Amino acid sequence: MKNVRISIAVLACMLAAGGVCAQQSPPYPSRPIRFVLPFGAPGGAPDIVARLIAPRLTEAWGQQIVIEPRVGAGGTIGTEVVANAAPDGYTLLLTSPSHAINVTLYAKLPYDPVADFVPITQLVEVPNILVIHPSLPAQERDRRRNLDSRRARADRAAALLPAGHAAGR
Repeated sequence: MKNVRISIAVLACMLAAGGVCAQQSPPYPSRPIRFVLPFGAPGGAPDIVARLIAPRLTEAWGQQIVIEPRVGAGGTIGTEVVANAAPDGYTLLLTSPSHAINVTLYAKLPYDPVADFVPITQLVEVPNILVIHPSLPAQERDRRRNLDSRRARADRAAALLPAGHAAGR
């Protein structure tokens, strides 16, 4: 299933690049492509996804994919880099729901999340689950009470975190 999604993502990127090819005299791509990651530490989910997809894109396009982490400010730093890049198809953004959520968190963004970007494809789905240690009481009533208490604490903590972290909750 994972290989199917990666293949679909590569195909979607190739199709999206088709419009760029028609507008340029040299065939696309004729130079390396930047893959900007606006959030996540090395070894985190966005980094892993980018490093899984980059070799397939390099193989398909015959050009190197340069993974460029530009983290900070809930993803706005890297996103601004891509928004300000030349609209030539050589700078791609791997983003998350924070791309849409940041509009509600920040009074003024240095880019328009709708007008400045064109979506290509959804690369992955990352489930979030809640687990407990097996030694804890797991009666339905206790689970519900504990869950409500932990949810309230998570909501308070999320209010203090950068947008990328709060978006993952």
